[in-house]
Amino acid sequence: MRASSHFGWTRCLLSAASAATMRLAALLLMSAIAVAQEAPSEAGADPGQASAGAVVGPQYGLETSSPRGVIASFQRLSAEFEAAMTAYKTAHDRQSADRIALVLDQWLSLIDLSQVPEATRREVGAETATYLLDIFNRVPLPALDTVPDATAFKPGSPAAYAVPDTPFRIVRIADGPRQGEFLFSQHTVNSAPQFYRTVENLPLHTPGPVRSWGSEIRQFTGPMVPVALADAVPEKLKRPVLGTPIWKIVASVLLTAISVLILLAWNRATTHPDWGGRVGERWRLLLSPLAVLLAGLGLRYFLSGQIIVAGTFAAVTYAGLTAVIYLALAWTFWVLLLAIFETAISRSALPEQNFDAHMLRLIARIIGIVGGIVIVAYGAQDIGLPVFSLLAGLGIGGLAIALAIRPTLENLIGGFILYLDRPIRVGDFCTFGDRSGTVESIGIRSTQVRAKDRTMITVPNAQFADMQIVNWAQCDRMLISQTIGLR
Repeated sequence: MRASSHFGWTRCLLSAASAATMRLAALLLMSAIAVAQEAPSEAGADPGQASAGAVVGPQYGLETSSPRGVIASFQRLSAEFEAAMTAYKTAHDRQSADRIALVLDQWLSLIDLSQVPEATRREVGAETATYLLDIFNRVPLPALDTVPDATAFKPGSPAAYAVPDTPFRIVRIADGPRQGEFLFSQHTVNSAPQFYRTVENLPLHTPGPVRSWGSEIRQFTGPMVPVALADAVPEKLKRPVLGTPIWKIVASVLLTAISVLILLAWNRATTHPDWGGRVGERWRLLLSPLAVLLAGLGLRYFLSGQIIVAGTFAAVTYAGLTAVIYLALAWTFWVLLLAIFETAISRSALPEQNFDAHMLRLIARIIGIVGGIVIVAYGAQDIGLPVFSLLAGLGIGGLAIALAIRPTLENLIGGFILYLDRPIRVGDFCTFGDRSGTVESIGIRSTQVRAKDRTMITVPNAQFADMQIVNWAQCDRMLISQTIGLR
């Protein structure tokens, strides 16, 4: 009865811990996806969607049912963008910055960015849009009445419109969430900067205060950076390198170095010899990945929203920060999972080397590894690595990997069999094969038995589960056969 009651309590504890873990896994996975999708700038975004923080300025309903609608929407948004930038240069406040963000979010919805990695999609889209603005300030767009409308194309058939005197095409999207809409094609992302270099020296067809919005935006900073500080930068440091002014690169490197130093100091400050035993130590270990996660998110926000780096430097920086954020999420998930299970084991008063405690830790590690791999895979996908496509096409490679890890899986399954069948427990004296001894621990890969001569015997779980085991500790009666000599 006692063993049955204890087994029922363990199963109840395991079920509760597993349920809590799966909820935690879902929460962290949703957080990971939310971090990567902080702006609706992909081809599948709603054309009229604006950023959550942008609450001021006019909101245009974008027309993407025809090339004519796309060009008309682009012209309207271009005028609004120029007005918003002019207002921001005067006020340099959060309200004006939100107005620019609103226009950008709609502007980007006119370009097919589905092939751009999620981590850099918004920045690449904004840069492409400003190239288009500078180009069409030199190469006039065609009159709207000369651009085909929706009735010029057959429904469901391939459709495209080549913008005169440019390499750009407005095409109908064949599949995906934007299916049937007309957008500037994927080729625009690569062709816009190249074509701009060929028309850069042409005169503006409409004279204005800014000759190149691309150059203007490179020096653009968020409302937290004082205007006087940006204006005080020497001209030599305003020259772009990798698409970003030198002074912004220096500021980014300094911010990163300061963040690393703060993380090192934080790790040292939180390292204490006594955090309440094994459970306290598990929770202490959670402080480091959380600090890395917050530092990565903070750097990403400040570099993209305040310093505002651009070009190749921005692409590399944002990809690196995205990798750090996802790795920190996976690390946090792993450590938090172990801490939760260790707390559950401690509260259930299971002995340190108890088999149930070992199995709970094993389950925590398995869930942690699987969840961590899923989080890292999403992160790799967001920075442009086709992880899910590679996994789907592993084929023979997947078979080779399965064969390589077969012994590990056998021992893992053997451990589960020992847990479910319970032929032995920690502390039991048993005989297996031609050996005998006291079971000291049952781990993920192997079982350790202390022999009579005090040597330690380590048996892989897969082999131990297949052996004939005599458990002397489970005898209901003990037969003692002894010869007594009489005189």
